[in-house]
Amino acid sequence: MDRPFVYLGVGTVVPAGVTRVRVDPSVAVIPPEAFASRFLLEELELCDGLREIGRRAFVGCTRLRFKDGTNVPSTVSVVCDEAFMGCRSLGEVVVPRGVQTIGRGTFKDCASMTRCVVPATVRIIRSDAFISAPFARADLPDSIEAIGDKAFKDCRFGKVRVPPQVSTIGRHLFYSCRRMFSLELPEGVGRIKNYAFMDCVALRNVVIPPNAGRGGLECFHECDDLFELFGSNKGVKDALRGRFRRLPFHRICYYQSYHDTRMTIGRLVMANSTAPDTSVGDKDCLGMTPLHILACSKRQDYDLYKFLHENFGPRMRRYSTTEDRWGCLPLFYALLGDVPPRIRDFFVNELARSSPGYFVDTRRFVENLCRCGASLDAVEYVFGGTRGDMFPVKSVDWDQFVGDLAASASAERVPVEVFRYLIRLTISDRVDNIRVEKWRAAIWDEVENLPDGGKMRNTELKGIRLKLAFAEYTYDHLKEAAFLLELALWKARVDECSSWGKKRRSARDDFNPKRAKIDKVGFMYQCRINCGAEVIIRGVLPFLIENMI
Repeated sequence: MDRPFVYLGVGTVVPAGVTRVRVDPSVAVIPPEAFASRFLLEELELCDGLREIGRRAFVGCTRLRFKDGTNVPSTVSVVCDEAFMGCRSLGEVVVPRGVQTIGRGTFKDCASMTRCVVPATVRIIRSDAFISAPFARADLPDSIEAIGDKAFKDCRFGKVRVPPQVSTIGRHLFYSCRRMFSLELPEGVGRIKNYAFMDCVALRNVVIPPNAGRGGLECFHECDDLFELFGSNKGVKDALRGRFRRLPFHRICYYQSYHDTRMTIGRLVMANSTAPDTSVGDKDCLGMTPLHILACSKRQDYDLYKFLHENFGPRMRRYSTTEDRWGCLPLFYALLGDVPPRIRDFFVNELARSSPGYFVDTRRFVENLCRCGASLDAVEYVFGGTRGDMFPVKSVDWDQFVGDLAASASAERVPVEVFRYLIRLTISDRVDNIRVEKWRAAIWDEVENLPDGGKMRNTELKGIRLKLAFAEYTYDHLKEAAFLLELALWKARVDECSSWGKKRRSARDDFNPKRAKIDKVGFMYQCRINCGAEVIIRGVLPFLIENMI
Protein backbone atom coordinates (compact mmCIF):
# COMPACT_ATOMS: atom_id res chain seq x y z
CA MET A 1 0.00 0.00 0.00
CA ASP A 2 1.28 3.48 -0.86
CA ARG A 3 2.51 5.63 1.97
CA PRO A 4 0.09 8.42 2.97
CA PHE A 5 0.67 12.00 1.95
CA VAL A 6 1.89 14.01 4.97
CA TYR A 7 0.22 17.39 5.40
CA LEU A 8 2.46 19.94 7.13
CA GLY A 9 0.07 22.88 7.43
CA VAL A 10 -0.32 26.23 5.66
CA GLY A 11 1.55 26.30 2.37
CA THR A 12 1.41 22.55 1.77
CA VAL A 13 0.01 21.78 -1.68
CA VAL A 14 -2.29 18.76 -1.53
CA PRO A 15 -2.19 16.67 -4.77
CA ALA A 16 -5.53 16.44 -6.57
CA GLY A 17 -5.39 12.63 -6.77
CA VAL A 18 -4.38 11.96 -3.16
CA THR A 19 -6.14 8.97 -1.53
CA ARG A 20 -4.50 8.80 1.92
CA VAL A 21 -3.49 11.72 4.13
CA ARG A 22 -1.76 12.00 7.47
CA VAL A 23 -1.84 15.39 9.16
CA ASP A 24 1.47 16.03 10.94
CA PRO A 25 1.28 16.31 14.77
CA SER A 26 2.76 19.81 14.53
CA VAL A 27 -0.37 21.11 12.76
CA ALA A 28 -2.76 22.90 15.15
CA VAL A 29 -5.11 24.41 12.57
CA ILE A 30 -6.28 23.04 9.22
CA PRO A 31 -6.91 26.19 7.15
CA PRO A 32 -10.05 26.82 5.08
CA GLU A 33 -10.50 24.62 1.99
CA ALA A 34 -7.21 22.81 2.60
CA PHE A 35 -8.58 19.56 1.16
CA ALA A 36 -11.60 20.91 -0.72
CA SER A 37 -12.83 18.74 -3.60
CA ARG A 38 -10.20 16.04 -3.19
CA PHE A 39 -12.63 13.55 -4.66
CA LEU A 40 -10.32 10.52 -4.33
CA LEU A 41 -9.40 11.06 -0.68
CA GLU A 42 -10.53 7.99 1.30
CA GLU A 43 -8.42 7.78 4.47
CA LEU A 44 -7.54 10.59 6.84
CA GLU A 45 -5.40 10.46 9.97
CA LEU A 46 -5.70 13.45 12.32
CA CYS A 47 -3.22 13.49 15.20
CA ASP A 48 -3.59 14.73 18.76
CA GLY A 49 -2.66 18.39 19.00
CA LEU A 50 -5.04 19.51 16.28
CA ARG A 51 -7.31 22.24 17.68
CA GLU A 52 -9.32 23.60 14.76
CA ILE A 53 -10.76 22.33 11.47
CA GLY A 54 -11.24 25.33 9.19
CA ARG A 55 -14.16 26.43 7.05
CA ARG A 56 -14.88 24.07 4.13
CA ALA A 57 -11.67 22.18 4.96
CA PHE A 58 -12.95 18.87 3.53
CA VAL A 59 -15.91 20.04 1.47
CA GLY A 60 -16.70 17.71 -1.41
CA CYS A 61 -14.40 14.87 -0.34
CA THR A 62 -16.99 12.38 -1.50
CA ARG A 63 -15.01 9.21 -0.68
CA LEU A 64 -13.75 10.24 2.75
CA ARG A 65 -14.98 7.86 5.43
CA PHE A 66 -14.57 7.94 9.20
CA LYS A 67 -14.30 4.55 10.87
CA ASP A 68 -15.96 4.51 14.30
CA GLY A 69 -15.41 8.25 14.59
CA THR A 70 -11.76 7.74 15.52
CA ASN A 71 -10.44 10.20 12.93
CA VAL A 72 -11.38 13.31 14.96
CA PRO A 73 -9.00 13.65 17.92
CA SER A 74 -10.24 14.80 21.31
CA THR A 75 -8.05 17.93 21.17
CA VAL A 76 -10.24 19.51 18.46
CA SER A 77 -12.41 22.27 19.96
CA VAL A 78 -13.52 24.18 16.84
CA VAL A 79 -15.22 22.73 13.77
CA CYS A 80 -15.99 25.61 11.40
CA ASP A 81 -18.82 26.11 8.92
CA GLU A 82 -19.24 23.55 6.14
CA ALA A 83 -16.10 21.69 7.27
CA PHE A 84 -17.36 18.30 6.03
CA MET A 85 -20.18 19.37 3.73
CA GLY A 86 -20.76 16.94 0.88
CA CYS A 87 -18.61 14.16 2.35
CA ARG A 88 -21.03 11.55 1.11
CA SER A 89 -19.21 8.48 2.50
CA LEU A 90 -18.49 9.77 5.99
CA GLY A 91 -20.15 7.01 8.06
CA GLU A 92 -20.11 7.39 11.83
CA VAL A 93 -18.83 10.60 13.44
CA VAL A 94 -18.03 11.33 17.07
CA VAL A 95 -17.81 15.07 17.70
CA PRO A 96 -14.92 15.58 20.16
CA ARG A 97 -15.55 16.69 23.72
CA GLY A 98 -14.60 20.34 23.96
CA VAL A 99 -16.43 21.44 20.82
CA GLN A 100 -19.01 24.05 21.84
CA THR A 101 -20.47 24.96 18.45
CA ILE A 102 -21.31 22.81 15.44
CA GLY A 103 -20.98 25.26 12.56
CA ARG A 104 -23.38 26.13 9.78
CA GLY A 105 -23.67 23.29 7.26
CA THR A 106 -20.89 21.30 8.94
CA PHE A 107 -22.34 17.90 8.01
CA LYS A 108 -24.74 18.98 5.29
CA ASP A 109 -25.34 16.39 2.55
CA CYS A 110 -23.30 13.70 4.30
CA ALA A 111 -25.47 11.05 2.68
CA SER A 112 -23.91 8.03 4.43
CA MET A 113 -23.71 9.40 7.97
CA THR A 114 -25.13 6.53 10.02
CA ARG A 115 -24.61 8.16 13.40
CA CYS A 116 -23.35 11.39 14.94
CA VAL A 117 -22.47 11.49 18.64
CA VAL A 118 -22.86 15.01 20.01
CA PRO A 119 -20.99 15.55 23.33
CA ALA A 120 -22.36 17.35 26.38
CA THR A 121 -20.02 20.31 25.73
CA VAL A 122 -21.93 21.48 22.64
CA ARG A 123 -24.07 24.58 23.30
CA ILE A 124 -25.06 25.69 19.80
CA ILE A 125 -25.98 23.86 16.60
CA ARG A 126 -26.05 26.37 13.77
CA SER A 127 -28.34 26.41 10.74
CA ASP A 128 -28.15 23.70 8.07
CA ALA A 129 -25.77 21.67 10.27
CA PHE A 130 -27.19 18.22 9.48
CA ILE A 131 -29.33 18.74 6.37
CA SER A 132 -30.04 15.41 4.62
CA ALA A 133 -27.97 13.37 7.10
CA PRO A 134 -29.60 9.91 7.15
CA PHE A 135 -28.79 8.86 10.73
CA ALA A 136 -31.63 7.01 12.43
CA ARG A 137 -31.06 8.41 15.95
CA ALA A 138 -30.82 12.00 17.14
CA ASP A 139 -29.40 12.13 20.67
CA LEU A 140 -29.16 15.78 21.68
CA PRO A 141 -27.55 16.56 25.07
CA ASP A 142 -29.18 18.89 27.58
CA SER A 143 -26.26 21.33 27.21
CA ILE A 144 -27.61 22.62 23.88
CA GLU A 145 -29.10 26.11 24.19
CA ALA A 146 -29.92 26.99 20.57
CA ILE A 147 -30.54 25.17 17.29
CA GLY A 148 -30.47 27.10 14.01
CA ASP A 149 -32.96 27.07 11.14
CA LYS A 150 -33.07 23.94 8.97
CA ALA A 151 -30.50 22.21 11.18
CA PHE A 152 -32.22 18.82 10.84
CA LYS A 153 -34.04 19.30 7.56
CA ASP A 154 -34.64 16.06 5.62
CA CYS A 155 -33.24 13.73 8.31
CA ARG A 156 -34.42 10.17 8.96
CA PHE A 157 -34.74 9.71 12.71
CA GLY A 158 -38.02 8.42 14.11
CA LYS A 159 -38.20 10.43 17.30
CA VAL A 160 -36.36 13.36 18.82
CA ARG A 161 -36.28 15.20 22.13
CA VAL A 162 -35.48 18.92 21.94
CA PRO A 163 -33.15 19.85 24.86
CA PRO A 164 -34.77 21.74 27.77
CA GLN A 165 -32.81 25.00 27.34
CA VAL A 166 -33.92 25.51 23.73
CA SER A 167 -36.61 28.22 23.68
CA THR A 168 -37.07 28.73 19.92
CA ILE A 169 -37.92 26.13 17.30
CA GLY A 170 -36.27 27.41 14.12
CA ARG A 171 -37.73 27.91 10.68
CA HIS A 172 -37.84 24.61 8.74
CA LEU A 173 -36.00 22.99 11.67
CA PHE A 174 -37.50 19.54 11.05
CA TYR A 175 -38.77 20.16 7.53
CA SER A 176 -39.37 16.92 5.60
CA CYS A 177 -38.29 14.59 8.41
CA ARG A 178 -40.67 12.06 6.92
CA ARG A 179 -40.01 9.24 9.39
CA MET A 180 -40.34 11.32 12.56
CA PHE A 181 -43.40 10.12 14.48
CA SER A 182 -42.67 11.58 17.92
CA LEU A 183 -41.35 15.02 18.87
CA GLU A 184 -40.86 16.10 22.48
CA LEU A 185 -40.79 19.86 23.01
CA PRO A 186 -39.87 21.36 26.41
CA GLU A 187 -42.45 23.42 28.27
CA GLY A 188 -40.12 26.43 28.05
CA VAL A 189 -40.44 26.78 24.27
CA GLY A 190 -41.75 30.31 23.65
CA ARG A 191 -41.69 30.47 19.86
CA ILE A 192 -42.21 28.10 16.96
CA LYS A 193 -41.13 29.66 13.65
CA ASN A 194 -42.77 29.25 10.27
CA TYR A 195 -42.82 25.83 8.60
CA ALA A 196 -40.95 24.24 11.52
CA PHE A 197 -42.52 20.78 11.04
CA MET A 198 -43.66 21.06 7.44
CA ASP A 199 -43.87 17.77 5.48
CA CYS A 200 -43.33 15.61 8.57
CA VAL A 201 -45.86 13.16 7.14
CA ALA A 202 -45.63 10.57 9.95
CA LEU A 203 -45.61 13.00 12.91
CA ARG A 204 -48.12 12.05 15.62
CA ASN A 205 -46.96 12.43 19.20
CA VAL A 206 -46.37 16.17 19.65
CA VAL A 207 -47.86 19.07 21.59
CA ILE A 208 -47.68 22.86 21.30
CA PRO A 209 -46.19 24.02 24.63
CA PRO A 210 -48.31 26.43 26.70
CA ASN A 211 -46.02 29.44 26.13
CA ALA A 212 -45.53 28.96 22.39
CA GLY A 213 -48.64 30.90 21.37
CA ARG A 214 -50.34 29.84 18.17
CA GLY A 215 -47.24 28.43 16.51
CA GLY A 216 -45.62 29.59 13.28
CA LEU A 217 -47.24 30.06 9.90
CA GLU A 218 -48.09 26.68 8.37
CA CYS A 219 -45.84 24.95 10.90
CA PHE A 220 -47.77 21.66 10.44
CA HIS A 221 -48.37 22.02 6.71
CA GLU A 222 -48.33 18.65 4.89
CA CYS A 223 -48.17 16.66 8.13
CA ASP A 224 -50.34 13.94 6.60
CA ASP A 225 -51.11 11.83 9.67
CA LEU A 226 -52.20 14.87 11.71
CA PHE A 227 -54.17 16.29 8.77
CA GLU A 228 -55.97 12.95 8.57
CA LEU A 229 -57.48 13.71 12.00
CA PHE A 230 -57.87 17.49 11.99
CA GLY A 231 -58.08 18.50 8.34
CA SER A 232 -55.98 21.68 8.26
CA ASN A 233 -52.99 23.44 9.76
CA LYS A 234 -55.32 25.50 11.97
CA GLY A 235 -57.20 22.40 13.07
CA VAL A 236 -53.95 20.66 14.02
CA LYS A 237 -52.68 23.64 16.03
CA ASP A 238 -55.97 24.13 17.86
CA ALA A 239 -56.06 20.45 18.82
CA LEU A 240 -52.44 20.23 19.96
CA ARG A 241 -52.62 23.38 22.09
CA GLY A 242 -55.33 21.75 24.19
CA ARG A 243 -54.13 18.18 23.92
CA PHE A 244 -53.57 17.65 27.66
CA ARG A 245 -56.37 19.82 29.03
CA ARG A 246 -57.70 18.08 32.16
CA LEU A 247 -55.41 15.10 31.46
CA PRO A 248 -52.62 15.36 34.06
CA PHE A 249 -51.34 11.81 33.59
CA HIS A 250 -50.90 12.37 29.86
CA ARG A 251 -49.03 15.63 30.47
CA ILE A 252 -46.72 14.06 33.05
CA CYS A 253 -45.91 11.14 30.76
CA TYR A 254 -45.16 13.44 27.80
CA TYR A 255 -42.75 15.64 29.78
CA GLN A 256 -41.21 12.81 31.84
CA SER A 257 -37.99 12.86 29.78
CA TYR A 258 -37.21 16.33 31.19
CA HIS A 259 -37.30 15.09 34.81
CA ASP A 260 -35.67 12.23 36.68
CA THR A 261 -37.76 9.12 37.23
CA ARG A 262 -38.21 9.70 40.96
CA MET A 263 -39.73 13.13 40.35
CA THR A 264 -42.00 11.75 37.64
CA ILE A 265 -43.26 8.99 39.95
CA GLY A 266 -43.95 11.58 42.65
CA ARG A 267 -45.94 13.71 40.24
CA LEU A 268 -47.96 10.68 39.10
CA VAL A 269 -48.81 9.80 42.71
CA MET A 270 -49.89 13.37 43.41
CA ALA A 271 -51.97 13.55 40.23
CA ASN A 272 -53.69 10.30 41.13
CA SER A 273 -54.59 11.60 44.59
CA THR A 274 -56.02 14.91 43.37
CA ALA A 275 -57.50 14.14 39.95
CA PRO A 276 -60.59 11.99 39.37
CA ASP A 277 -59.89 8.45 38.25
CA THR A 278 -61.60 9.06 34.94
CA SER A 279 -58.87 11.49 33.88
CA VAL A 280 -56.33 8.69 33.99
CA GLY A 281 -58.33 6.52 31.63
CA ASP A 282 -59.33 9.14 29.08
CA LYS A 283 -57.82 9.35 25.64
CA ASP A 284 -56.38 12.63 24.43
CA CYS A 285 -57.32 14.28 21.12
CA LEU A 286 -55.07 11.80 19.27
CA GLY A 287 -56.78 8.87 20.95
CA MET A 288 -53.60 8.14 22.90
CA THR A 289 -53.43 6.86 26.47
CA PRO A 290 -50.50 7.58 28.82
CA LEU A 291 -49.04 4.22 27.76
CA HIS A 292 -49.02 5.31 24.10
CA ILE A 293 -47.17 8.47 25.07
CA LEU A 294 -44.56 6.61 27.12
CA ALA A 295 -44.00 4.17 24.25
CA CYS A 296 -43.26 7.15 21.96
CA SER A 297 -40.88 8.83 24.40
CA LYS A 298 -37.22 9.34 23.54
CA ARG A 299 -36.14 8.41 27.06
CA GLN A 300 -37.11 4.93 28.19
CA ASP A 301 -36.81 3.89 31.85
CA TYR A 302 -37.89 0.42 32.94
CA ASP A 303 -38.34 1.56 36.57
CA LEU A 304 -41.15 3.87 35.48
CA TYR A 305 -42.95 1.05 33.69
CA LYS A 306 -42.45 -1.19 36.70
CA PHE A 307 -44.02 1.44 38.97
CA LEU A 308 -47.01 1.82 36.68
CA HIS A 309 -47.52 -1.95 36.52
CA GLU A 310 -47.34 -2.36 40.29
CA ASN A 311 -49.58 0.61 41.15
CA PHE A 312 -51.91 0.93 38.17
CA GLY A 313 -51.95 -2.65 36.87
CA PRO A 314 -55.59 -2.87 35.72
CA ARG A 315 -55.32 0.47 33.93
CA MET A 316 -52.07 -0.50 32.22
CA ARG A 317 -53.64 -3.69 30.96
CA ARG A 318 -56.62 -1.75 29.66
CA TYR A 319 -54.35 0.77 27.96
CA SER A 320 -52.33 -2.00 26.33
CA THR A 321 -55.33 -3.07 24.21
CA THR A 322 -56.51 0.49 23.47
CA GLU A 323 -56.02 1.75 19.92
CA ASP A 324 -55.44 5.41 19.13
CA ARG A 325 -57.23 7.25 16.32
CA TRP A 326 -54.88 5.71 13.75
CA GLY A 327 -55.78 2.25 15.02
CA CYS A 328 -52.40 1.64 16.71
CA LEU A 329 -51.61 -0.04 20.04
CA PRO A 330 -48.93 1.16 22.48
CA LEU A 331 -46.89 -1.91 21.44
CA PHE A 332 -46.83 -0.52 17.90
CA TYR A 333 -45.04 2.66 19.03
CA ALA A 334 -42.68 0.67 21.24
CA LEU A 335 -41.54 -1.36 18.21
CA LEU A 336 -41.54 1.68 15.92
CA GLY A 337 -39.25 3.49 18.35
CA ASP A 338 -36.90 0.52 18.91
CA VAL A 339 -37.29 0.54 22.70
CA PRO A 340 -34.90 -1.70 24.68
CA PRO A 341 -35.85 -5.41 24.66
CA ARG A 342 -36.78 -5.41 28.35
CA ILE A 343 -39.33 -2.63 27.83
CA ARG A 344 -40.58 -4.18 24.59
CA ASP A 345 -41.28 -7.37 26.55
CA PHE A 346 -43.20 -5.28 29.10
CA PHE A 347 -45.61 -4.14 26.39
CA VAL A 348 -45.99 -7.65 25.01
CA ASN A 349 -46.63 -9.12 28.46
CA GLU A 350 -49.16 -6.43 29.38
CA LEU A 351 -51.01 -7.19 26.17
CA ALA A 352 -50.96 -10.92 26.91
CA ARG A 353 -52.17 -10.38 30.50
CA SER A 354 -54.98 -8.07 29.46
CA SER A 355 -56.60 -10.63 27.20
CA PRO A 356 -55.27 -14.20 27.08
CA GLY A 357 -55.36 -15.43 23.51
CA TYR A 358 -55.35 -11.89 22.15
CA PHE A 359 -53.90 -11.61 18.67
CA VAL A 360 -53.01 -8.58 16.57
CA ASP A 361 -54.36 -7.72 13.13
CA THR A 362 -50.95 -8.58 11.72
CA ARG A 363 -51.42 -7.21 8.22
CA ARG A 364 -52.54 -3.81 9.47
CA PHE A 365 -49.86 -3.80 12.16
CA VAL A 366 -47.04 -4.44 9.66
CA GLU A 367 -48.56 -2.02 7.15
CA ASN A 368 -48.52 0.76 9.75
CA LEU A 369 -44.95 -0.09 10.73
CA CYS A 370 -43.86 0.15 7.10
CA ARG A 371 -45.64 3.38 6.27
CA CYS A 372 -44.16 4.99 9.39
CA GLY A 373 -40.62 4.01 8.38
CA ALA A 374 -39.99 1.35 11.03
CA SER A 375 -36.58 -0.27 11.30
CA LEU A 376 -35.78 -3.75 10.04
CA ASP A 377 -35.49 -4.97 13.65
CA ALA A 378 -39.09 -3.92 14.35
CA VAL A 379 -40.47 -5.73 11.31
CA GLU A 380 -38.35 -8.84 11.93
CA TYR A 381 -39.70 -9.01 15.49
CA VAL A 382 -43.22 -9.53 14.16
CA PHE A 383 -42.06 -12.38 11.91
CA GLY A 384 -39.58 -13.80 14.40
CA GLY A 385 -41.87 -16.46 15.80
CA THR A 386 -41.30 -15.56 19.46
CA ARG A 387 -44.91 -14.38 19.72
CA GLY A 388 -46.52 -16.46 16.98
CA ASP A 389 -49.77 -16.65 18.96
CA MET A 390 -49.99 -12.84 19.07
CA PHE A 391 -48.85 -12.22 15.48
CA PRO A 392 -50.47 -14.91 13.26
CA VAL A 393 -48.30 -14.16 10.23
CA LYS A 394 -49.30 -17.32 8.34
CA SER A 395 -52.85 -16.07 7.97
CA VAL A 396 -51.79 -13.20 5.68
CA ASP A 397 -51.10 -13.30 1.94
CA TRP A 398 -47.76 -11.51 2.12
CA ASP A 399 -47.20 -11.66 -1.61
CA GLN A 400 -50.35 -9.60 -2.12
CA PHE A 401 -49.33 -7.36 0.78
CA VAL A 402 -45.95 -6.51 -0.75
CA GLY A 403 -47.59 -5.75 -4.08
CA ASP A 404 -50.13 -3.42 -2.46
CA LEU A 405 -47.39 -1.73 -0.42
CA ALA A 406 -45.19 -1.12 -3.46
CA ALA A 407 -48.10 0.43 -5.35
CA SER A 408 -49.22 2.67 -2.47
CA ALA A 409 -48.42 6.35 -2.01
CA SER A 410 -46.55 5.52 1.21
CA ALA A 411 -44.04 3.20 -0.51
CA GLU A 412 -41.30 5.82 -0.37
CA ARG A 413 -41.55 5.90 3.43
CA VAL A 414 -40.52 2.24 3.69
CA PRO A 415 -36.77 1.83 4.36
CA VAL A 416 -35.14 -0.08 1.54
CA GLU A 417 -33.79 -2.76 3.89
CA VAL A 418 -37.36 -3.47 5.09
CA PHE A 419 -38.64 -3.68 1.52
CA ARG A 420 -35.85 -6.12 0.63
CA TYR A 421 -36.71 -8.25 3.67
CA LEU A 422 -40.39 -8.44 2.71
CA ILE A 423 -39.54 -9.40 -0.87
CA ARG A 424 -37.18 -12.14 0.31
CA LEU A 425 -39.91 -13.37 2.65
CA THR A 426 -42.39 -13.78 -0.21
CA ILE A 427 -40.17 -15.33 -2.88
CA SER A 428 -37.56 -17.36 -0.98
CA ASP A 429 -39.37 -20.72 -1.36
CA ARG A 430 -39.89 -20.18 -5.08
CA VAL A 431 -36.27 -19.17 -5.62
CA ASP A 432 -35.02 -22.21 -3.67
CA ASN A 433 -36.97 -24.50 -6.00
CA ILE A 434 -34.89 -23.29 -8.94
CA ARG A 435 -31.88 -25.63 -8.93
CA VAL A 436 -29.65 -23.46 -11.11
CA GLU A 437 -27.34 -21.50 -8.81
CA LYS A 438 -26.56 -18.88 -11.44
CA TRP A 439 -30.24 -18.02 -11.82
CA ARG A 440 -30.88 -17.88 -8.08
CA ALA A 441 -27.93 -15.54 -7.64
CA ALA A 442 -29.21 -13.26 -10.42
CA ILE A 443 -32.60 -12.92 -8.70
CA TRP A 444 -31.11 -12.23 -5.26
CA ASP A 445 -28.79 -9.64 -6.83
CA GLU A 446 -31.86 -7.84 -8.15
CA VAL A 447 -33.29 -7.72 -4.63
CA GLU A 448 -30.05 -6.62 -2.96
CA ASN A 449 -29.45 -3.88 -5.53
CA LEU A 450 -32.77 -2.13 -4.94
CA PRO A 451 -31.90 1.57 -4.59
CA ASP A 452 -32.71 3.71 -1.58
CA GLY A 453 -35.78 5.87 -2.13
CA GLY A 454 -39.16 4.42 -3.00
CA LYS A 455 -40.51 6.35 -5.99
CA MET A 456 -40.09 3.36 -8.33
CA ARG A 457 -40.89 0.55 -5.89
CA ASN A 458 -43.80 -0.83 -7.91
CA THR A 459 -41.75 -0.95 -11.12
CA GLU A 460 -38.79 -2.53 -9.31
CA LEU A 461 -41.01 -5.20 -7.73
CA LYS A 462 -42.60 -6.04 -11.08
CA GLY A 463 -39.14 -6.46 -12.59
CA ILE A 464 -38.10 -8.92 -9.87
CA ARG A 465 -41.33 -10.90 -10.19
CA LEU A 466 -41.01 -11.10 -13.97
CA LYS A 467 -37.43 -12.33 -13.67
CA LEU A 468 -38.50 -14.97 -11.17
CA ALA A 469 -41.46 -16.11 -13.29
CA PHE A 470 -39.26 -16.43 -16.38
CA ALA A 471 -36.66 -18.40 -14.41
CA GLU A 472 -39.36 -20.78 -13.13
CA TYR A 473 -40.82 -21.24 -16.62
CA THR A 474 -37.40 -21.85 -18.18
CA TYR A 475 -36.30 -24.18 -15.39
CA ASP A 476 -39.44 -26.32 -15.74
CA HIS A 477 -38.79 -26.73 -19.48
CA LEU A 478 -35.11 -27.38 -18.90
CA LYS A 479 -35.92 -30.00 -16.28
CA GLU A 480 -38.34 -31.70 -18.67
CA ALA A 481 -35.72 -31.67 -21.43
CA ALA A 482 -33.14 -33.15 -19.06
CA PHE A 483 -35.53 -35.96 -18.08
CA LEU A 484 -36.20 -36.75 -21.74
CA LEU A 485 -32.49 -36.72 -22.50
CA GLU A 486 -31.76 -39.12 -19.66
CA LEU A 487 -34.61 -41.44 -20.63
CA ALA A 488 -33.48 -41.47 -24.27
CA LEU A 489 -29.93 -42.38 -23.27
CA TRP A 490 -31.21 -45.03 -20.89
CA LYS A 491 -33.43 -46.61 -23.53
CA ALA A 492 -30.56 -46.58 -26.02
CA ARG A 493 -28.40 -48.40 -23.49
CA VAL A 494 -31.14 -50.94 -22.74
CA ASP A 495 -31.67 -51.60 -26.46
CA GLU A 496 -27.95 -52.00 -27.01
CA CYS A 497 -27.53 -54.42 -24.11
CA SER A 498 -30.68 -56.37 -25.06
CA SER A 499 -29.47 -56.87 -28.63
CA TRP A 500 -26.10 -58.05 -27.40
CA GLY A 501 -27.77 -60.32 -24.80
CA LYS A 502 -29.97 -62.04 -27.42
CA LYS A 503 -26.99 -62.92 -29.56
CA ARG A 504 -25.18 -64.27 -26.54
CA ARG A 505 -28.17 -66.32 -25.35
CA SER A 506 -28.71 -67.87 -28.80
CA ALA A 507 -25.20 -69.24 -28.60
CA ARG A 508 -25.81 -70.77 -25.19
CA ASP A 509 -27.57 -74.11 -24.85
CA ASP A 510 -28.17 -73.75 -21.13
CA PHE A 511 -30.22 -70.53 -21.29
CA ASN A 512 -32.64 -70.33 -18.30
CA PRO A 513 -35.74 -68.08 -18.98
CA LYS A 514 -36.76 -68.04 -15.28
CA ARG A 515 -33.42 -66.64 -14.24
CA ALA A 516 -33.54 -64.05 -17.02
CA LYS A 517 -36.89 -62.78 -15.64
CA ILE A 518 -35.48 -62.45 -12.14
CA ASP A 519 -32.51 -60.47 -13.37
CA LYS A 520 -34.56 -58.15 -15.57
CA VAL A 521 -34.99 -55.30 -13.03
CA GLY A 522 -31.37 -55.37 -11.99
CA PHE A 523 -30.35 -55.50 -15.62
CA MET A 524 -32.32 -52.33 -16.49
CA TYR A 525 -31.04 -50.49 -13.40
CA GLN A 526 -27.48 -51.40 -14.34
CA CYS A 527 -28.12 -50.13 -17.86
CA ARG A 528 -29.29 -46.82 -16.45
CA ILE A 529 -26.21 -46.44 -14.29
CA ASN A 530 -23.88 -47.31 -17.15
CA CYS A 531 -25.62 -45.39 -19.90
CA GLY A 532 -23.52 -42.27 -19.35
CA ALA A 533 -26.56 -39.98 -18.83
CA GLU A 534 -25.02 -38.12 -15.92
CA VAL A 535 -21.85 -37.49 -17.92
CA ILE A 536 -23.74 -36.34 -21.00
CA ILE A 537 -26.05 -34.08 -18.98
CA ARG A 538 -23.13 -32.44 -17.20
CA GLY A 539 -21.66 -31.66 -20.59
CA VAL A 540 -24.89 -30.56 -22.27
CA LEU A 541 -26.68 -28.55 -19.56
CA PRO A 542 -24.19 -25.63 -19.48
CA PHE A 543 -25.01 -24.97 -23.13
CA LEU A 544 -28.74 -25.18 -22.44
CA ILE A 545 -28.73 -22.71 -19.52
CA GLU A 546 -26.20 -20.20 -20.86
CA ASN A 547 -27.72 -16.67 -20.84
CA MET A 548 -31.25 -18.01 -20.52
CA ILE A 549 -32.11 -15.24 -18.01
